[in-house]
Amino acid sequence: MSNDDVAPEKGGKMNAISAKLKYLEEACTKNIKLSSEIRAKLLCTESKEEKDAEKTPREGGQLNNIRDQLQDLLNVVNCANSHLVSVNKEI
Repeated sequence: MSNDDVAPEKGGKMNAISAKLKYLEEACTKNIKLSSEIRAKLLCTESKEEKDAEKTPREGGQLNNIRDQLQDLLNVVNCANSHLVSVNKEI
């Protein structure tokens, strides 16, 4: 077996790993964005609770929105973890 026979296989493996790492980078960026949005909403919700404790339906809607965003964040993290495990197996 010559070096030419091995190179394409390694090249394909490197391309697959590179694609997965790119996905992980994008997932981390999305993770940071979602985390920042959630943090901002939590800070906003806390100040509203201090000012208007009686407006629970509106705050409940905000909390549902935050819960949905947390679920989205969890999905991104779980998917990124799956890709990371896959990259580790390929290496």
